[in-house]
Amino acid sequence: MLSNDDNITTTSEIRTGQKKIDVATENGSAVIRLSIYEKDLGWCTQKTITVDPEMLEVLIEKLSVAGLDLTEDNILSAEIIEY
Repeated sequence: MLSNDDNITTTSEIRTGQKKIDVATENGSAVIRLSIYEKDLGWCTQKTITVDPEMLEVLIEKLSVAGLDLTEDNILSAEIIEY
């Protein structure tokens, strides 16, 4: 989806409960925004991270490793049922 400003393109939105993460490209950089839903206010941006293109590939790699670590921790902590 393209916004009013041709330099800003929203590429993804992730929501869980009262938190959401928006990922966009702005002026040649990736921008990640964490927002929290506040009653009577709506979505309020809490944190914004701008990632330069040369750092983006490394960030993706690090996030993938973190995701695998979390998945492995869940698998290792799973209850084993013997038959």
